[in-house]
Amino acid sequence: MNTVYIDVVFVVNMCIDYMLLFMTSSFLHIKTSFFKLILGSVVGSLFAVVIAVFQPEDILKLILTISVLPLVLFLCYGSRRPITFLKIFITYFSVSVLLGGFATLFDLYLGELNNRMFVMFLCLTAFIFVFSKSIVIIGKETNMKRVRAVVEYQDNLIEICLLCDSGNLLVEPYKQLPVILLDGRFKKKFDVSSDCDYRIIKFKSASGVDFAGVIFPKNISVYHKRKTGIDAAIGFVKEGLFSGCEYDGIIPSCLIDNL
Repeated sequence: MNTVYIDVVFVVNMCIDYMLLFMTSSFLHIKTSFFKLILGSVVGSLFAVVIAVFQPEDILKLILTISVLPLVLFLCYGSRRPITFLKIFITYFSVSVLLGGFATLFDLYLGELNNRMFVMFLCLTAFIFVFSKSIVIIGKETNMKRVRAVVEYQDNLIEICLLCDSGNLLVEPYKQLPVILLDGRFKKKFDVSSDCDYRIIKFKSASGVDFAGVIFPKNISVYHKRKTGIDAAIGFVKEGLFSGCEYDGIIPSCLIDNL
């Protein structure tokens, strides 16, 4: 009967799961938090402990793994569109296979030299590097200012989360109002009709020349330190531009700097 050190299995798998989840989010440019990465890693490592203790058959182990993995990804990345979630699933699985292949190669080669401690040292070093890198990256993202806003348009009240962007200097040319850029999917929520004051404006972006459909809400309330009304236009960019982000659009920093 094999001896299973549950603490070792838990810690090792948590480190590996953390690296896999962070690498997946980095490859797909998906924003997540340090807490969600830890939560997903803990759930994944608890599952590994269960597998190590009960040691099910290979087929059952594969079925259980495929069943638990979506839960881990959901805890780490939240609710996503089916196509986006499938992309996350495939990327995570591919990274797992790649990392597992390298680990097996090192183990087979160095195992003959009876030097597996070196493999553990390499894994620990890789984890420390990835963990430190993720803290720096997530810390920078956390420091980026976000504000909550409620937009009143016709008979609708829509709550949105906006990222403050000092590089957003877009101004609607006729009324000279700063433009808040939103993902195109919000156009349906605002129920923009053909008879409303709706204009198409052209602007320069990092990818070249883009277009945005602009509307003029009755009122925009920004919740930053306190509730404040601002004068701005809403511009709808192409749908999916902010997909995977923890915000719905970007607001010019000049609108809230003095609030």
